[in-house]
Parts: sequence; structure tokens; C-alpha cells
Amino acid sequence: MSRINIRRMHCWAVISVVLGFHVVGCTGVMDDIEFSDGGAGDGDTDTDTDADMDTDTDSDSDTDADADGDTDSDSDADSDGDTDTDTDTDTDSDSDADSDTDSDGDADSDTDADMDSDSDSDTDSDTDADSDTDSDTDSDGDCPWWVNGSVASWSLIADLPSNIRVFLASPQSDAIVYAAGSGAGVFKSTDYGASWQPSGTGLPGEVVDGLVVCNTDKSELCASVGNSVYASTDDGESWTLRADSVTNSSGGFDGLVSAPTDRQTVYGFAGDTVKRSDNAGIGWVLAQDDLPTDDYIRALAVARDDADVVYAGTGLGFSGRGVFKTVDRGKSWQAANQGMLDDIVEAVYAAGAGVVYASTGDRLLRSGDGAASWVDVTDHLPGGGGGVGFAGHDELLDTLFVLRSMFQVEVSCDGGDSFDTLVAQPTPSISTSFNAPAFTVLHALGEVILLGGTDDDGGVRVVFEYEPDIDTDTGEDTDSDSETDQQDTDTDTGEPPYCSWWESGKVTSWNGIDDLPSHIYTHLAAPTSDATVYASGTGSGVYRSIDYGAHWDASGTGLPGGETVDALVICQETGGIEYCAAAGDAVYASTDDGLNWVLRADNLTSSTGGFTGMVSAPSDPKTLYGFEGDEVFRSDNSGTGWVDASNGLSNSVIVLAVAPDDPDVVYTGTWNQGVFKTVNRGGNWNAANQQMLEAEVKALSADVGGLIYAGAGVQLFESRNGASSWTDISDRLPGAGYYGDVVGFARHEELSDTLFVLRKSFQLEVSCDDGATFRTLVAEPTVPPIQVFSSLPTLRVLKDADKIVLLAGNGGDGDGAVRAVPQ
Repeated sequence: MSRINIRRMHCWAVISVVLGFHVVGCTGVMDDIEFSDGGAGDGDTDTDTDADMDTDTDSDSDTDADADGDTDSDSDADSDGDTDTDTDTDTDSDSDADSDTDSDGDADSDTDADMDSDSDSDTDSDTDADSDTDSDTDSDGDCPWWVNGSVASWSLIADLPSNIRVFLASPQSDAIVYAAGSGAGVFKSTDYGASWQPSGTGLPGEVVDGLVVCNTDKSELCASVGNSVYASTDDGESWTLRADSVTNSSGGFDGLVSAPTDRQTVYGFAGDTVKRSDNAGIGWVLAQDDLPTDDYIRALAVARDDADVVYAGTGLGFSGRGVFKTVDRGKSWQAANQGMLDDIVEAVYAAGAGVVYASTGDRLLRSGDGAASWVDVTDHLPGGGGGVGFAGHDELLDTLFVLRSMFQVEVSCDGGDSFDTLVAQPTPSISTSFNAPAFTVLHALGEVILLGGTDDDGGVRVVFEYEPDIDTDTGEDTDSDSETDQQDTDTDTGEPPYCSWWESGKVTSWNGIDDLPSHIYTHLAAPTSDATVYASGTGSGVYRSIDYGAHWDASGTGLPGGETVDALVICQETGGIEYCAAAGDAVYASTDDGLNWVLRADNLTSSTGGFTGMVSAPSDPKTLYGFEGDEVFRSDNSGTGWVDASNGLSNSVIVLAVAPDDPDVVYTGTWNQGVFKTVNRGGNWNAANQQMLEAEVKALSADVGGLIYAGAGVQLFESRNGASSWTDISDRLPGAGYYGDVVGFARHEELSDTLFVLRKSFQLEVSCDDGATFRTLVAEPTVPPIQVFSSLPTLRVLKDADKIVLLAGNGGDGDGAVRAVPQ
């Protein structure tokens, strides 16, 4: 018999935001839960936690079903002397090598007839830890999103003007994409380039030669217009002058590029001049020493992993000097043109890890050592020749798109070793006489979209639809043993444990809540019963439901009218339940179940807006933490008095979570420095951001035993040692980054080992084994009145005797909150 302690959390999701993002606090008590290890079906007793600890003397036969189509056999040499024979069924035709090492001493060495680069984690529930490597891109060069051999055609984009020179996807989502060009200003699409609207208020009616993201944290855009640089901080809706007289030429820059690892670092080029800005286009310095002054810069590419490393393609007239490279942000340049000394380089693409491509028009060259040497791979392209543009995408690894001068597109899915024609040249109605065309690739779930810009016909677009390869490798195991491991505490069924309250595989949908106003930021369940739940948000005061969130009534007497209630927490349980609400620069309290509220403290921060979020300690609700900007404040007496608790913080706090078993231990997610931690109630904070130094952490979930989850954009991080170190487990989420940022977590006291993860697209994933595996629980909304929100929502899980209820607050105008009841 084994005993584990499970913390019962009354309102466990901890979510909040700066600049409009909000937090909910929690309370909890401790329960002991006992369970017994299952007996092996063959009569033996397995005691392993992660691998086989067989003490039997029989032969086991495992069958693992991978998402590939080949059959591999493992030979396990157990310490008990038996020989296990695993048969893995992969639906792939390549060959991977799995290495299983069981803790019972088996040294499984299975060899699948499968050599693809797919990375599936094949986890046997008897805990033979097969590390089956499958990846989405096979080494034979097939693209999983494209039917090999089929050739698509471009379609004209009717609502784009001519002379489109730049396409730029938003860092938030590929659904939002911008276009700019000659005399056209800036256009914006919110549907992956299908339709477009002007988006250039404040720009002069001139050619926009460059358009880049110049501050990811603030989603700023910078545009080169004439001899000036303009910036937008509202997703391209309006623009203001940021720098004037930037170059010696009245025409300004020929193009702009920003560094993938540091978007505030922007490089611009014009003629033989290169300039650099280190502060998002505000100030500029020359960055051209040692570049030839009698040659023009035709293309720039910044290394994907280092803002200091830049490659420049040169050429003027009928000759050039190949590629030049700097490793010190343009302070000095060296020729990197071995094999292309006299070539005009029309396009350069830095693929990462030292892999660089260059096109000379009639030749395609590739370097695997950061341009120290080049290999001519022209004969890899159908029909030979070079290209006029390159494109790639972070989510399509090892995939390179090459645009040819006649709008033909070739694609390589194996890092340039082989190419196939992807898009045929356009029909005669599409002009092909362009110079330096715009070319980009977008990725949506189930679609790869290419966009191209022409001189005379605006833009062109082509869409490839595919079935996304969401990992279905369940590691099925027909072993008759019943083994206990970290990922499966049930009798060995061949699947990760299902949620008992949900018909696994059945995806439900959100429904709008009619009687809640817009901009709901907080949901909070009463500690006595989940039937009573509260909601608050922008200008809406507090609302109360007594039927698990189905119907709501206003419940905010005494709160200032029209004020945003940024947070709502339980701040006292012993001697009567009290609720505390952060509204403006004050904290209000209710002692009658949220019906009436009185002022408890005011003038709390230097900002009249007050706290952006507030949480209470689960083990001591009288201890409250509130935050605004880079300041954290603490109350030890249910919100009556507050002290500064932000020593050591220097970055804006987005989210805050208190350890469920210790009110002194608190974690914060910051704007761009990952996670910080205090162990002395905010007396001082220290960075706890190993493996996530520059991450923007929007969501945190802290559990007992130092188990923490952090959402940082599309990445999901896990720590099992109190944030001392982190592991990126994003690939465990269905669809990986396709469904948008991780914006919220939720748990429930009665659902042991169950974690809910909310995505910015409103997709909701659930894990019933404490983060080891995830499955889609709620699909993103598809019909009005639900819209994808612009700010982060609240997420709450309620439990009735016979159902689970999910609540999420939508930050979009007019949509209030949504509710789902999984079957």
C-alpha cells in the first residue's frame, strides 16, 4: 500500500497579465489518498516507477502501436532471466532505432525498419522506455503537408495593389500578416492573406521598402518610408515617425531586416551602406566597415541564433563579390565568398546552425559552416538554375522554399539535398517582371500558405491543405503485467490513463454566456461549493452564479461604478469566509458571500490603475500578493495593510503563483526574463529561468512537491524541482504551436494529476497524468458570438457530482465569457 498527499485547491488556475491581464487566487487543504499497486496478470509483482522491475520468470510479449507502419522487435534481457519480445507497429516506411532500457535491467535494443526524423515519444505503459524517434519530416525528402508530385498554381489576391515588395507575419499569429510596397503604404490581413485592408494611417504616401517586427515584446512594427523610419505599436493600425534623415539617400533604405533573437536589433541597407539600430529603429549607426564601397548590398540575412552575425549578398551591374559576413554587428566584415568570388548574390537565407543559402541567379549555393565554404547545389533544383528569393518557417523544420524568376517555387524538405516543384509558374495574367519580389510562407493548422508579390498585379497566393500530424503514438502494450509507473498507475491498458469524467476522444465546444458582460477576467469558486462561482472584469463589477456558471446576476453593491475589477480572491476562511477584490488603486472586501463590498485599503500603488493582478496563498488566504509593472506588494492581514515585496525584480510581472503548501514561496512570470522566485515572502527575488532566459511567461501553475508549469508563448515548460531547472515539453501538446500561445492553467482539488491548459485560440488541452501526455478537450470556437480574445482570459474548472464545468473569460469586446460541459 502506498500513500501520497494531494493538495485540495479551491480555485486552482492562476492566470494574470500586465497591461490588461489578470489573476485569480486560490485556497487549499491537504488530503491523503491511498492506492494499491495492481498485481501482475501473470502472477508476478512489478514495483517499477519508470521501467520494468519484473521479478517473474516468464516471457512477456509487448505490442506497441506507433504512428508509423513498420514492425520492430525488441529483445529485452530482464534481470529475472526472461526474454521479452516487443513488437512495435510503426506506420512509417523508414527505419528508426529505439533503445529501451528498463529499470529491471532489460537492455532493449529494437530496430524499426524506419529511419525517419519524426520525434514521437513511444512510451510503453509497462514502462519500457522506448525512445522511438519519429519526426514529421522524413529523410527521404517528402513533405508531410504536401502530396508529393502534385503541382499547385498561384491565385491573384484581388484586394492588394500592385508593387507589393514585403510580406510580414505577426509574431503573435501567422493569421495576421502585413504587406507593403510602392506607393501602397501598408495593408493588413487577419485571415492568412486571403483578404486585405489598408492599415497605414500616419504613413506618407511613399514607397514602403522595408517592414519588420522591431520589438516582439510590444509587437512593434517598423517601416522604412523614404529616408525615414516609422513605427506602429497597435498592430499596424497607426504609424508615427521614429527616425528621420536616416541615410544619405533621399530614397532611404532598400530593405530592413531584424534579428530573430532580438527584434530590437534592426539592420538597413542602401547602396553600399549598412546601418544598424539597437533600439527598435530610434537611433542608427554605420555598420559597414570593410564592406566594398564599389559594390551594392542586394540582400541581408541575420543569423537565426545570434543577432551579431549577419550575411550580406553583394552585386552591381554584371558582377559582384559574393557574400560578406560580420560576427560583431557590422563593426567589421570579412569576405565569405569561397566559390563565388565574382558572383552577384541576389538572395541570402540563414537557416540556422550555420546553414546558409545563397542564390546568384543561375546558381544555388549552400554552406554548412556559417559561410566559411560553399557547395554548389544547383543540380538539386528541377531544371537547374538559381532563385530570386528564399522562405522558410520555424514550424517546418528542414524545409526550404526557393522562388524562381518566373514565380516557380521549389521545395526541399531535407535541408536542400533534394527539391521538387511545388508551384508552377503563373498564368499569363500574372506579371513576372518583378524585381526583388516579396515571398513568404505562413503556417496554419492543416494548411501551408505561400504569398508572393508582383510588380503589376499586386499579390498572389496558394494554399496547401493537409491532415496535421498530431502524434497518435500511444505506445500500446499488450503485456499482461500490471505495472506502476509515473505515466500509468492503472492496470496496463496500453494507453495513458483516460480522464474518468470524460469520454476520451470526444471533443466538446464552448458556448457563450448571455448574462455576463464583456471582458471577464476572473472566475472564482466559493470554498463551500463549486455551485457558487463569481466573475469580474472591465467595468462590470462582480457577478455571481449559484448554478455552476449557467446563469449570473450582478453582485457588486459598494464597489465603485465603472471600475475594472482586476482580481478576485478568497482572503479569509477561518472565522468566516471573506472575499477581496482589486478595483482601481484600492482593495475591497465582502463578508456576505459577495453581495456587499466595503473599502479595505486604497492608494496602494504609484499607478491609479492599481494592481494588474492579485493572488492569495492557498495554505494561508490572509496572505495576499498584488502586482503592477515590476512592483509586487504583500498583505499579511487579508488586504488591510500592504508592504513592498519586489526587491530584486527589474522586469514587468505578467503572472504570479504562490506555492500551495508554503505562503513564503512565490513565482512570477515576467515580460521577457522568464521566471523569478522568492522563498521569503518577497524579501528578495532571484532568477529561476534556466533554459528560458528571455521567455515571456504568461501563465504559471505551481503544485506541491516543486512541480511547476510555465506557458511562454507557444512553449510549455515543466519544472519538477521548484524552478531550479526547466524542460521544454511543448511537443506533448496536440498540434504543438499551431493553436497559439499557452495562456492559462487550471486544476481542481478532486481531479488528482489533472492539468488543463488553455491556448490563445481557445483550444483547451487536458492531461490526466500530470503533464506526461495531453489530449484536446475543447475545440476552439468556430461561430459567433465567441471571438479569439486579444488579452489573456481566466480559466476555471468546476466539479459537480456527475459533471465537469469549464469557464473561460473572453477578453474580446461583446463576448463576455464562455462555458463548456465535457461529456
